[in-house]
Parts: sequence; structure tokens; C-alpha cells
Amino acid sequence: MRGADTTKRCSPSSTPRPPSSTTTTTSALNLTASAPRRTPLFERHVALGGRMVDFGGWELPQQYTSIRDEHLAVRKVAGLFDISHMGRFKVTGEAGLDFLQSLLTNDLSRIGRGRAQYNLMCNEEGGILDDLVVYWGDDGFTVVVNAANRERDLDWMRSHAPSSVEIEDRTFELSLIAFQGPRAQELLPAKGLDDLPYFGFRPGQVAGVSALVSRTGYTGEDGFEIFVKADRVGEVWDAILKNGAGHGVLPAGLGARDA
Repeated sequence: MRGADTTKRCSPSSTPRPPSSTTTTTSALNLTASAPRRTPLFERHVALGGRMVDFGGWELPQQYTSIRDEHLAVRKVAGLFDISHMGRFKVTGEAGLDFLQSLLTNDLSRIGRGRAQYNLMCNEEGGILDDLVVYWGDDGFTVVVNAANRERDLDWMRSHAPSSVEIEDRTFELSLIAFQGPRAQELLPAKGLDDLPYFGFRPGQVAGVSALVSRTGYTGEDGFEIFVKADRVGEVWDAILKNGAGHGVLPAGLGARDA
């Protein structure tokens, strides 16, 4: 829970730009006018027996074997989640920090580079638009928002950004998976994470694939969220499950995540 000293009134930045009217398209999108979107891991979910449901406009696994089994795997060993449905924006420019500070309730200046922060984005009256996580990197900020709010959040941010700030929607080029559980660090095929603090992140390699690894998640267990290019995420997914085979690691669906 945020302390009272971290809350401030949200106000728009100066020199706003009009909302972008462009729509991002990519081969990672597999959709018709009415069908939900699919992540790059869709075929793997189906092959693993995933029971697919429409969640926030995305076709995702509710469960594979059972919600109970997957929940217990996360509590006792580790579970692997596809959370690529969540929106991912890159914010760059010399006024990036001030811009985000004007829209968010928590104080980003308290964390610094290499750290992430849970935050709320609000409108000009202080009403909450979305909850999100901001990652402060050497080359700018990554903002992860809820899937159902992606387009609205993006338009809101772009309409209030000064001309010196660029906001790029990277949702479809950069996938996001989460490996959560008490043995996640032991079983993740990556090195150099022993000293990574909670809500810290750094670039590295997972199963030989370049990734951004963050010690974040909301299962209540230790674990990592892994940003990796959409065309390489399948390799990382397969390697994590292979490395956890025989240890009780399971792919986990939405039901276990919310259990």
C-alpha cells in the first residue's frame, strides 16, 4: 500500500499533442474484426491442453490441467504464465520523468534507474484510469498497463505528452511472460539474478535469448517477469518448461493467477 506522502494530484503536461490516430499492426496479431487477439504463444497453449477464453480482448488459457494443480505448483515450486496481453509502452525524451510524474500518483523520483514501481494513472480530477507498473531504464521508461485499457491509456498519454516526449506502443513486438513461485530463481535458465532485488530489473539472457528480467509479479510468491521479443518468446517458454520438468513446474492459466 502506498504511503500518504506519495500521493499527489495529477495534472497534464504542457504543450500537449493530439491523440494518435494510427493503429499498430503486426504478424503477432492474429485476429478478425470480431475475434480476440492471440499472443505468439497461442499454438503452444493449445498444444498443452489450454482451455482458451476471451480475456480483455485476448484469447488466453483459463487453465491447462486444473486451476487447483496450477495454483499449488505456483505456491510450492513455480508456474509459467503468458501475460503478453498486457499493454507495454516505451516513454522516451528528456521530459519523460516530468511527464509521467504529472499523470501518476506515486513518486518515481524515489526509485531511480533499474527499479520498477507500482502506480496509478489518473485523470485531471484525480479519478483513477488504470493501475500499472513503471520500469525506469537507462533508455527511458517502460509502462505496463492492463490489457482492456491499452488503447484508452495510450490515447490519454499521447494527448497529454509534451512535444519532447515520445510514446511507442511495443505491445505486439515485445512479449511478456511470468515465472512465479518459491523455486523460480533456482529453476529459471538464467544466471546473475541472485542479487536482483524485489521490483528491480536488468537486461540479461534467459535460455540464451536476450531479455529484460524483472523481479516483479502479483502471485504473492517470488518470481520474475520476462520481457522478450515476440519472435523469440516461444524458445524461452519451451526452455523454462523443459528446465522445470520433473520438479513440478507447470504452465499456469488465468485461473491460477487470480486464485
